[in-house]
Amino acid sequence: MMAGVEILSKFKPHPDATEILFDLDGTISLVRAGWSEVMLASFLRKMPLQAGESEEELRALLLDDMLRQNGKPSIFQFIRFAERLQERTGEVLDPELETQEFIRSLEEVSRRRHEAVKAGSRSLESVLVPGVLPMLELLKNCGFNLYLASGTDEAIVLPEVKEFGLDRYFGEHIYAHRPGFSKAKVIEMILSRPGMNGQRLIAFGDGFVEMHETARAGGLSIGVASDESWVDTPPYRGSGLIDPLKKKLLEEAGAQLMIADYAEPERLLQLILGNKEDV
Repeated sequence: MMAGVEILSKFKPHPDATEILFDLDGTISLVRAGWSEVMLASFLRKMPLQAGESEEELRALLLDDMLRQNGKPSIFQFIRFAERLQERTGEVLDPELETQEFIRSLEEVSRRRHEAVKAGSRSLESVLVPGVLPMLELLKNCGFNLYLASGTDEAIVLPEVKEFGLDRYFGEHIYAHRPGFSKAKVIEMILSRPGMNGQRLIAFGDGFVEMHETARAGGLSIGVASDESWVDTPPYRGSGLIDPLKKKLLEEAGAQLMIADYAEPERLLQLILGNKEDV
């Protein structure tokens, strides 16, 4: 079996697949890696410990809340946090204001990585999930229709996709957060195409939404449980390890195959389509 790949109990190859959906952050791009720590830090500054509760227990509770909303726009995570805070303290928080502050903090982190790539002090590949560019190239050359759906704001996603050269893979099928956007609606749109059914749909993602909705439709949900710990440490090489917390939540959401990265694109595609020779 390939390193960094785990076949889960509900896995079935999808040899008839023609449409492939990708999430962006954590699935293709790692330019915003560490977002969960930035968000968690903002939560912990405001959330008091309850009697008998350890800081570790509170961190675990808030992190679980956050990751269950992963794949949706960030405001949903702040809405959930505001609910938790009001339950505990009675304090009312404005999720919109908190989300904007989080986005500003996160963009400062991502800006440093963008500038390092532009300056040539690190490669483009060093801010992407390992192997994703060869994987996208392979899928494009094989004739699959590729879609990108991101819960990050459209004003951030569209320039970044062009900067990274990802638009050549997805063309006009690039969708990001704007009024009325949801990944569920993107999946519904794909499935509404003539002759479409779940057996023709594959989704790669690290968010609860795309895994759940794809599996519910009969598609193949591939969880990208990428370890992000190496992103700011030279020589910027991926560990090839599956993040256990991501794996737990993605499997719960409906993922049928778990990958750390795209280190072996050809063999991964063989597995997905059911061509098991040499896998």
